[in-house]
Amino acid sequence: MTPRTPEGENAPDLGEYSVIMVESSLLEILVQAETRLRLGDPEPAVLNYAVATEAGLKTLLGREMDSGDMLGELIGAAGRTHALEAEITRALNRLNRWRKAITHHPRVEADCPSVDDAAMCREMVHHLLLHVGLVDATCLQNIRRKGREAAVGVPTEDTLLLDRVPQRAGLEALLTPPPHVLVLTLDGEMEQGHDAFSRYALSEFRRRLPGRWREVVLSWPPDGAGPSNRLARLLEAVAAALAPRVRLPNTDPLGEDRAVWDARLDDLRKAALAGDDPLFVRHVIRAPVPEDSELMAAYLERAWSPCARVLDPGRIVLAFELVRAVPQGLPVLGLGWRVSRRERSAACRVIRTVPSA
Repeated sequence: MTPRTPEGENAPDLGEYSVIMVESSLLEILVQAETRLRLGDPEPAVLNYAVATEAGLKTLLGREMDSGDMLGELIGAAGRTHALEAEITRALNRLNRWRKAITHHPRVEADCPSVDDAAMCREMVHHLLLHVGLVDATCLQNIRRKGREAAVGVPTEDTLLLDRVPQRAGLEALLTPPPHVLVLTLDGEMEQGHDAFSRYALSEFRRRLPGRWREVVLSWPPDGAGPSNRLARLLEAVAAALAPRVRLPNTDPLGEDRAVWDARLDDLRKAALAGDDPLFVRHVIRAPVPEDSELMAAYLERAWSPCARVLDPGRIVLAFELVRAVPQGLPVLGLGWRVSRRERSAACRVIRTVPSA
């Protein structure tokens, strides 16, 4: 490949990219692959990495980019000439098998790549491109940043209150090292970034913690039904989302049948965590009320506290998104302001209930 600066109106702006020898199309492919990987979509990521691998191998073997050589042929040629380490050659063969499993029909789902597989492909492809001199470390860092920003947005200082640089730094601190059960509270007014920050958090979990992350979004039970009824409805929602075959008792979870409930909840946890997939459970609490703090305490104790004693770190993340009203009308005295102040006070009580808050 002849080094050149990408030209033409469709070429991406390299900005601070330090290596100008990256072809425009190759740069786009690597950013797209990083984006899909961040979004937990491994198959398009692997297909993009396969295309990037072809470019790297053709450069390694001194072949023209339009030579028409297929990926399997290039891997075989590199192996026969000992141009690559044996471990890299084996990894390239796995990538090619995943490519075939994705594109060939009929598909065999068991042979398709996972998010972890796609992440392995990224490391291997980046190593190859560094080895043949198409990129350097600074270029790869910027490609990862571009992919992250395309997937989850750019941290801000003055727009979404819940998705700024300090919040992202706080999440980084919580994950170093990750606890057994991580509890996040996102407290803010509506349309201030609850969903945006949750997307960013999930992308960080996928990057830092192994496994195919499973995301579940639950609505918080509305106020007015009584503590036992609200707890039962919340636990039933968890069971329906994570372990639909588990049938919870039709009785009071805070009453005399507590032991029966605990046994069924143990079955729920075992079913939900039967595989190796980590869980990201988002709870959307709209218009919080003072009673939510008691519900939160009972829910955490009954449903999730036992997991902290038996699970490996980084298997469960519980996010509680407290969505409060925006102050409106006459300041301090207006109804909109009073509602906002009341919900803010209730949210503070909920946050104090969370052990890690």
